[in-house]
Amino acid sequence: MVLCIGHRGEQIEKYLGNGRKYGVNVKYSFEDKPLGTAGALKKAEHLLDDIFFTMYGDSYLFLDFSLAMSYFESRNKLALMAVYRNYDQYDRSNTVVEGELVKKFSKKERTRDTVYIEYGANIFRKEALKMVPENQFYSLDDLFPHLIEMGELLAFEVEERFYEIGSPQGIREFEEYIKGAK
Repeated sequence: MVLCIGHRGEQIEKYLGNGRKYGVNVKYSFEDKPLGTAGALKKAEHLLDDIFFTMYGDSYLFLDFSLAMSYFESRNKLALMAVYRNYDQYDRSNTVVEGELVKKFSKKERTRDTVYIEYGANIFRKEALKMVPENQFYSLDDLFPHLIEMGELLAFEVEERFYEIGSPQGIREFEEYIKGAK
């Protein structure tokens, strides 16, 4: 597990250490300045496997990781975006899917086909990081359109919504889910 961390990241490192007491191996990539998600991955490139998952740290996901990886490995593409058919229900939908490919991703421009939302989990081949400039701010919002243009971004539909747990409202929604699941 590679954690890309920035401001106050040393607190996370102090708490988790090398991860052994949690049954995982944790490595760290520290940002001296904000690099965006893709920029942080570029900085951590030397720590990553040739194929790797990414997840946002403020989401609780219901993803069958082995099924997503199997799907990805069965196709010869640079990246995979997990998507959820959202219809603006939990947040604003931002993704158009056609067949097995993401055809459009935008948090600003919308069409009637924009019914999916990026789920917060992706798979990349390290080769995709060649498109990311070094030591510059570069988000996945910048990288995804390039992959889409090349026809290299697979869509993997997830059936259950995710929970954003990085805000007080998101935590309240997740707590309600937990109470109902008991």
